[in-house]
Amino acid sequence: MIKKIILVTAVFIVLTSCVIKDLDPGEEAAYVSQLCSSIATYIPPAEDIIASDANQISYSDCMADHGYLEKVSAD
Repeated sequence: MIKKIILVTAVFIVLTSCVIKDLDPGEEAAYVSQLCSSIATYIPPAEDIIASDANQISYSDCMADHGYLEKVSAD
């Protein structure tokens, strides 16, 4: 029951924080750029590091996922 209350509270906080204010295009681009930079430079804890970096997210992949760059296939 407590987990359900925490989940509902977390969902409510996320939903209400998303509708507080619309960002203008410049603010949105700056936010996404900052988000992608932090994702790309994130170093996971030692126990979460695996031998492959196939799931490492690059800045350009993140920007492409958010529609700011066109993704080019490596195939």
